[in-house]
Amino acid sequence: MSLPIFFAGLFLLLLFVHDLVITTLSNKGAGWFTRHVGVGIWTVLLAISRLTKQRWVLTYGGTLILLSVLLIWLLGIWTACTVMIISEEDSVMNIETNTPASFVSKIYYTGYTLSTFGNGDLEPGNEFWEIFTALFSFTGLIFISIALTYLLPVLSAEIEKQRLSAYVSTLGYSVDEILKQAWNGKDLCALKVHLPPLTSMILQHTQNHHAYPVLHYFHTDRKKDAFALNLTNLDEALMLMELVPEHQRPSKQVLLPLQNAISHYLSTVQDVYVHPAEQAPPPPSRVTLAEIITVDQVEWDRHYRCWAKRRKMLLGLLHNAGWCWDDLEAGAFQNYRENIDENNE
Repeated sequence: MSLPIFFAGLFLLLLFVHDLVITTLSNKGAGWFTRHVGVGIWTVLLAISRLTKQRWVLTYGGTLILLSVLLIWLLGIWTACTVMIISEEDSVMNIETNTPASFVSKIYYTGYTLSTFGNGDLEPGNEFWEIFTALFSFTGLIFISIALTYLLPVLSAEIEKQRLSAYVSTLGYSVDEILKQAWNGKDLCALKVHLPPLTSMILQHTQNHHAYPVLHYFHTDRKKDAFALNLTNLDEALMLMELVPEHQRPSKQVLLPLQNAISHYLSTVQDVYVHPAEQAPPPPSRVTLAEIITVDQVEWDRHYRCWAKRRKMLLGLLHNAGWCWDDLEAGAFQNYRENIDENNE
């Protein structure tokens, strides 16, 4: 047996198993392979989307990345076990000819053992390889079980994300709509019943995102359903509420937890996936909100300078999801109704 080849295969096996365990069985996010595969594929899809100006390309991102990660785990474990087997010429024998199996036959033998299909015309060459075969057949069984069970919570977490996005959109499809629909002529206190549930849901999504990073790559090309757009509208509305007199807005005990929950989510995605934009986006128009927010232009500009760093991060989040800042208004209810009327005609 060639020990350097055997231990090289063992090291490779430990790398892929470690990546699988970190990604699926821990709360530490994605392993090294998983993270780089996800970022790489998403970067390519974003480039294609921007080049062709077709956002529907991104809708395949989550599924493609998830399947690619599963395939890389499979091929990585298969390759590692094959390397260990080829470290000895007599590790696998042909039953009919009682001769050492060829290189291709050893690949085949490793594959069908990992898949738990059982032995055929090949068998281990000695007792060591019999034990080894039993061990990595269990590895294949465990891999298949983990891969299948990993898909279910990811799907469930994606449904929760869609529910959160839909909840935010019911408050309004744009910053103006969120504030105007809550304004009763005197205050914005109608929003206070919605903010605590949203805080809880955003915190839950952040934990899901940390446990299942592939969630970041599930995308919809419908603006009214897009999580990044709805979350940005919500955060922009919270920023504007700070310009409203205290007696006309929900209390700080309600607003701050929600802002902190969004901050927690933004810091989670910034670690790996999202980079802040170089410049902050322009502030919204004061004219459309003149009835609700009565501060002068100086106070308005000062307020948005204070929030510039956070808004750069929000713009980076939109860019990473394939959107731009103008898309925030494009999802507004009025525009949505106009699109429906055009389709009906």
